[in-house]
Amino acid sequence: QQQQQQQMAPSILDVEKGTVSLLVIFFTFVFVVIISAQFRMFLGRYGRLHRVLGGVYFTWLVFGVWRLFASVTSKQLTDHKSMELKLDQSLCELKELDFSNFSYDVVLGILGSITTFTAAYEFGAAHSEKVVKNAASGAIDDHATVTTSEMLEHGFYQLLNLAHIIFIHLVGVCNTAMGCFLGVLVVMPWLARSLFPVNSFSANYSGTKKDEVKKQSSWIAKLMYRIKKMQYLLYKHGLLHALNASLAVNYGRPCRDLGKNVSDSISSDLSFRLYWLTLNTAYTHEFFLQTLVKRRYLSQRTMLLANWSLMIIATVPACVVLGKYVLIVPLFASLALQFINRKHEVTNNIIVIAVTLATTKF
Repeated sequence: QQQQQQQMAPSILDVEKGTVSLLVIFFTFVFVVIISAQFRMFLGRYGRLHRVLGGVYFTWLVFGVWRLFASVTSKQLTDHKSMELKLDQSLCELKELDFSNFSYDVVLGILGSITTFTAAYEFGAAHSEKVVKNAASGAIDDHATVTTSEMLEHGFYQLLNLAHIIFIHLVGVCNTAMGCFLGVLVVMPWLARSLFPVNSFSANYSGTKKDEVKKQSSWIAKLMYRIKKMQYLLYKHGLLHALNASLAVNYGRPCRDLGKNVSDSISSDLSFRLYWLTLNTAYTHEFFLQTLVKRRYLSQRTMLLANWSLMIIATVPACVVLGKYVLIVPLFASLALQFINRKHEVTNNIIVIAVTLATTKF
């Protein structure tokens, strides 16, 4: 089994290197478009705060891509000095927090949240549902315009991501009891979900769109909406709920029972670093690319191609992280509760953690 893992490791690394290269190409493309527009997207009086923060956020993402590229090219995938493990009463515990990645991720989450809410604040009147008459939620169709309601909903998920990444960093230095406590604590933001709008884009492909708008949607756009829906379900149940439960339980388990290499924290693993960066990029650039189309800096066809590329780039590391760190039990438990006990995220997550703990520990 160890020999098979050693043989698989280089292939996974090759995939990760290729994905990083594709991500570099994507950001290079976006940067070229920004240069061709003479940086006007980040200038101007109207919505100045959002423009400036958007520029800072984009720069921070580029810095993250550079960090990943430097790690891959130098073959220094983790900082082993800060990630050494100690055996203390047969528990695997990290000596210290990976502060470099922790600080980067927290700043990224804060910037993403503030940038989103400033967009809702400064463009809210012009993008209200009284002004913008979309048939369904989504930013892929050329006739669609992002509404204030979508901005606010997006802001909720940005805050959720911020809480999620803080948990992932902290759980690595916890025992099982504290890990499970943090696992319950990190789902508490769902209690505020009702305070934010809910926008469903399933109408884009379910046949409930208005007929006059439905005719304007290409089959490519409809297909992309379907895939994005599946990606969301993968993210919500696999890489959010199930991943949190798996980490909460696993990081406190005895080393001899883990059955896999835990010499590195997930927060410093190249697979996760790549996944987290592509997730944040996909979260924001779907809207940013649509804005470039609206301002005529980008054609609709090129925007669709860029979105397709980003979807593929983001899916690869997501699947790797899913296979590396997510246990089967919490994944299927979360999916089952989606149908049995819908719209009770906090309760469902507590159940998922309890089931994972019971099936893993006993």
